[in-house]
Amino acid sequence: MNFIFYARHSMLSLLVFRGFFFSLALQWIIPPLIAMFAWIAVLENSNRTGQVDWLIANYLTILFVNQFTYSYEHWTIAFQIRNGTYSKQLLLPYHPILQSIADNFGSKLLFLCFNIPIVIILWLVFHPHIDLTGWRIVYFMISLVFASVIRFFMGFILACISFWTTRSDSTLLVNDALMFLLGGQAAPIAFLPSVLQSTIQFLPYFSCLGLPAMLLLSPLDHGVVFELIAKQCIWLMIFMLSGYWIWKSGVNKFQATGG
Repeated sequence: MNFIFYARHSMLSLLVFRGFFFSLALQWIIPPLIAMFAWIAVLENSNRTGQVDWLIANYLTILFVNQFTYSYEHWTIAFQIRNGTYSKQLLLPYHPILQSIADNFGSKLLFLCFNIPIVIILWLVFHPHIDLTGWRIVYFMISLVFASVIRFFMGFILACISFWTTRSDSTLLVNDALMFLLGGQAAPIAFLPSVLQSTIQFLPYFSCLGLPAMLLLSPLDHGVVFELIAKQCIWLMIFMLSGYWIWKSGVNKFQATGG
């Protein structure tokens, strides 16, 4: 398989459909910014202005993480399964998911070219005062890669539901809504009651968005960091193995009945 070819093809496809590209990019940018401004107003009205810098840094980090980890390829996979064209992917001399990974890689590179300058500009405008250490950046990058893989396979599993039903799009929309509510975009995890914090931190949505931001901005002990990344690795293995099993079961049904 020519990985670079498919990654480049994904980038060129997005450039051809520029309206789709910019609508996706803005769709990922606007909700975190709206939530950030809303929470800034809450903090200022409650005389907690000392937390504003952390709040701004948190949302700008989540804005970057959200665009880096998001995968739109599962929408394409679900559509191909429903209309029967996924059968062409099964004739390829390699696993079809490899092409999706290449497409995902190419789209990420292009979106980063749009996302990084915006985050830098917003950071310079708001200028939050945050102390970043080398270890925090290392932990952030490791967690960011794991979060991207988790989110990819999470979407892949939901796309494979199309093998059994034609209404998988609604499931994908619900998943995006839960990611917004439980991933740390709607409200910072640190502002929630301790019971909710423990519950949300256990869920995979937090591992996809909130955890990388927490590791970058919060002064955590190395032991706590290793525990959090270990939980993230557990979710990664669960979704990878589940994705393979569901895809295999779906392909057997797809081959037997034609979708």
